[in-house]
Amino acid sequence: MEATSNTAELRRTATQLYQNLTTYDYFLFFFFYRDVTASFARTSKQLQARDLQMSDVGRYISVLHKRLTSFYSEDQEYPAELTGEGHADALMFELYDGEFNGLPSVTVVVIV
Repeated sequence: MEATSNTAELRRTATQLYQNLTTYDYFLFFFFYRDVTASFARTSKQLQARDLQMSDVGRYISVLHKRLTSFYSEDQEYPAELTGEGHADALMFELYDGEFNGLPSVTVVVIV
């Protein structure tokens, strides 16, 4: 009897977790999070360069800050531009039948 009770409880818990994770807000978060972390990864790689100068550190961090605050403004419902590898762009485009207001992904090259 106890095993059946535990199984039923586990199923209820699993169902609740699934419902929570598939809500619209979480769904968007997962894809935008991937996009943001791609930007962090690019900056991290720049900060690990062998020929890095102290002046470069501030510049790279400032550029990252500016990009994140302009593309992911708290005033906008969606990012103005997705800056990652394009996966979130494609998904949003598909979900909104091509009416997504974001721009295509671009890679910004910073020349030092």
